[in-house]
Amino acid sequence: MQISEIINTLVDYIEKHLSDDIDIKNLAKLVGINEFILNQLFTYSAGISIVSYIRNRRLSKAANDLIACDSVLDIALKYGYENATSFARAFKNFHGINPSDVKRGKGHLKNYPIIHLEIRESDNILTYSIVNQEDRVLYGKCIKSDDKNINNDAPEFWQYMNKLYRDKYGNIDYGAVVTTSVKETHETYEYWILYDKKIDEFEKFVIPKSKYLVFRIDRVEAEDIQEMCREVFNKFLPSTDYEFNELPELEHYHDDVVDYYVPIG
Repeated sequence: MQISEIINTLVDYIEKHLSDDIDIKNLAKLVGINEFILNQLFTYSAGISIVSYIRNRRLSKAANDLIACDSVLDIALKYGYENATSFARAFKNFHGINPSDVKRGKGHLKNYPIIHLEIRESDNILTYSIVNQEDRVLYGKCIKSDDKNINNDAPEFWQYMNKLYRDKYGNIDYGAVVTTSVKETHETYEYWILYDKKIDEFEKFVIPKSKYLVFRIDRVEAEDIQEMCREVFNKFLPSTDYEFNELPELEHYHDDVVDYYVPIG
């Protein structure tokens, strides 16, 4: 199944079950991949995490329901919120107005459109190598982020750490993103800046033995790294038989280039 087919299958199912309990594990079973890969594929392909997409579609539909229904609590429960207060908070974060404003005909509403991916051909031929990586111990610091902010938080933290520690410890050796939780409302991550040497004031970061696909990126720029991530998960992996391993992806910075390590089983 091509990546566009996977995403469109998921979107069709989500749209039919917005008022039901949508379990990410069941979505993964629906398309025959594991939960971790599903989140990676959806985020890189659609430009939004699957939990954020579900939330946005529910809040878009809830706006329509508010016009026809008198009970905010009924709508809150329909779309998976425990009470009217938590629903109202999420509704205002998305639409910029309260549910009560809708009932009074005030303000403007937003609609997050249904995603549909077209099958597109690509002339971008990726060159890669395969390496067997032994257990590795690195040392570093991390920040916590989520699916809404990781693309901005990661490069900002990299710049901060590089400015703070470059003179003391030299150039940063690695970056890594670790998925810490996947919930129906959001995903959370840790973004690590890592050195390939023991530093007492930093935390130990252990990378288990694994096999990796390694892709060379010619510039140490956040947008180039993020573009390579999209290429690998959108086009490369779906066209091969490699199985993604649920370990952190690594960015190895050296000689003004980046080697992007993707763990495989």
